[in-house]
This record gives sequence, C-alpha cells and structure tokens, in this order.
Amino acid sequence: GLWFLNGVGSEYSHCALDACVPNEIQIRWINSIYTLYADLLARECSEHLSHLDEPGAAPINVATYMLWDMDTIEHATDSVTPHLIDPVFSVLERALAIDHIAVQESALHGLGHQQMDHPNRVVQIVNRFIKNNASARPELLEYATDAMEGCVQ
Repeated sequence: GLWFLNGVGSEYSHCALDACVPNEIQIRWINSIYTLYADLLARECSEHLSHLDEPGAAPINVATYMLWDMDTIEHATDSVTPHLIDPVFSVLERALAIDHIAVQESALHGLGHQQMDHPNRVVQIVNRFIKNNASARPELLEYATDAMEGCVQ
C-alpha cells in the first residue's frame, strides 16, 4: 500500500504536491507521516535493519526503510515546496524518538537524503539522536553517522 500511494508511477504520487493543493493540506499530509510511523509501522515492522538486509525482516520493513525515497515524499522538500521543509524535519526528528529500530532507521535514511541541502539541520538532529541513544545497536549508530554525511542508499 505504501508503494502504491507514494511510489514512482503512482497516480497519487504527484497529486499531493500539486500547486492546486493548498499548503495547509500538504503540511497535514507530511505531519500524518508521523502518525503512520507511530500507529502502524512501529507496530508492524520487525526489529531488523533493512540497510543490512538482515534476514527474517517483516515484508513491511523495506517499505518503511525506503519511505523517504518514494517519489512523492522524496520531493516534499524541493524548491517548489519550501513550506514543507520544517514539517519534514519535525516528522523525521519525532520519528527518531519512537522506540523502534526500523522506524529510527527509516528516519535516519530520510535525514541522510536531506544532508546535501540542509547539512546543519541534519547534523544537529542526528547528533541529538546519538546522544540520547548511546546504548542503541552499534549498527544503527553507525548508520546515524552515515546519515550525517549523506551516505545512505
């Protein structure tokens, strides 16, 4: 369902960011991604890291991991939608606070893609995450460092 709604080639994928959609609705859409993380993905994902292709992961993990690569969401911080930059960063930072490794990995992945255009914000958010999660799995903390450098795939 996530791929269908937001993936490349989806009929829905460009509607959300269309200029005829009011900014307030676009902001609500971005903010709803946090609810998706908190109420669905944290419940349905398994405790596996997708960037490591760990065996036994739930099928929804890879879609969660790639959420910020999906066509619609990936373009939410383009120059034509500057009103979505703050909401995107708010969702990503709040998602990092959810106690679920797959959700945190997804948020770090999204932050890694923002590093080129917003390096200071990414570094600040990821540094807070690392400081507040020093006992997290070393592989997740290493991925957080990669995200600060924009080295996510």
